[in-house]
Amino acid sequence: MPKPNTNRYEDLGDGSTKLVLASGAAFVIDTEDVSMLRGFGWCRDVTGYAKASYREDGRTKHVYLHRMLCRVSVERPRVDHIDGDQSNNRRSNLRACTQSENLFNQKISVRNRSGAKGVYVRPNGRFAAQGAMHGKHYHLGLFSTLEEAAAAAARFRDDNHGEFARHA
Repeated sequence: MPKPNTNRYEDLGDGSTKLVLASGAAFVIDTEDVSMLRGFGWCRDVTGYAKASYREDGRTKHVYLHRMLCRVSVERPRVDHIDGDQSNNRRSNLRACTQSENLFNQKISVRNRSGAKGVYVRPNGRFAAQGAMHGKHYHLGLFSTLEEAAAAAARFRDDNHGEFARHA
């Protein structure tokens, strides 16, 4: 027997609605999408995205909220959250992209110890700037200060990542 749908929809009054899951996790969507999403029992998966399961042709299938709301294509099969917030699923915050473009927009790694995206500290104390694009890594130079290295990495992202460039 399927579990009852215990999701709540709270109208925020600004054209958006908060989808509150049974676990307490919340996702913001456009109010116009509520009727399409209401029939699904949404949960939060281990990666933090809203996901629903359903049966089709005797098999269990899964759909992610952000993929249901954003049209993808063969050329751009991924969905990018522009602001990097998985809980913000307003259509204005979602865009179709390639895997590379999605990686361009990722946040600074929690393992980063310099505090600047694309910069690491060499054993000699100098700052190395690096960039990545389409699976290739580029050494951008060694710098005396963190600020110089961060500026070089930011220029690389601006020049090569276009609208998907994220600096923090």
